[in-house]
Parts: sequence; C-alpha cells; structure tokens
Amino acid sequence: MELHDSPERKAQVVNFIYLLRLTHQWSFGIQHEVARNSLLNVSYVASRGYHWLRPFNINNPEAGQAAALGVHYNAARPYRGYGNIRERQSTGSGNYHSLQASFNRRIARKLTLTSAYTWGKSIDDGSSDRNTGDLPPNSRNPQAERGPSSMLLPQV
Repeated sequence: MELHDSPERKAQVVNFIYLLRLTHQWSFGIQHEVARNSLLNVSYVASRGYHWLRPFNINNPEAGQAAALGVHYNAARPYRGYGNIRERQSTGSGNYHSLQASFNRRIARKLTLTSAYTWGKSIDDGSSDRNTGDLPPNSRNPQAERGPSSMLLPQV
C-alpha cells in the first residue's frame, strides 16, 4: 500500500479515563392566582452537564500539515497505514435554559383546563452519538463542535 492511497484499516479505541457524567440543575418559579380558580405559573429552569461521551478521530493530521509538507493527507497522519481511529472520550458538555409558563383554570369541581408553553435553548459540543462514519472534522479543536443541540426543541 502506498502512502497516497486511502487506508482501509480503521480502528476504534476506548479511552480508559472515563469520568462520571455530571449534571447541575436549578430553577426558580413564581405562582400567582390571577383570578378565582385561575393559577399562573412562570419558571426559569436550567441545567449544565459535563463529561458526556463523544467521538474523536485521533488519527487526524494537524490542519494544513499535509499541504505544508507537500504530501498526501494520509502521509501526514500520526498513525500511518490507518484511516480514522475513533476514540470515545468523556469530554462533552452542554447547557439548557428555558422559560416555562402554565395557566390552570378550574371550570367545575372535577374539570380543570391547563395551557402550557416552554421556550428553551440547548447548546453543547456532543449531543448526537454520531454513527461510525460521522466524526468531527477537526478533533484537535473540540470547541468548534459547540452549537445548538441536536435534540433542541426551542418552543413547545
């Protein structure tokens, strides 16, 4: 196999430094009876998570290294002869912030109407558990993966 060919050998490794997933949650809410048998509830709800699992390709060459050396991309890889080497790391993190409102109105003794609305935003750097072919383009810059979460529903 020549170094300019696309290596077919791929590997998956496990980083044995797994940190336990950690989540901090907090909220603040106000309830007010706006009329007889009518209750308004408004809350701020947030959370912050650390040590989420996410994939990395540990066999990426430095950005621009292949062009600077005048060689093919595969010749500049740290582990020559291999393509992507996928490693699972517990280095992901994210946060969630929301404003939640609900209105309850008791119509009869056994009948209550409820209306609710949530506006939220979730940002992270590893929410999707990517399939084996979808790795971050630049594993040396994990902050470049930070953005809106894949499971984000801003309005419910």
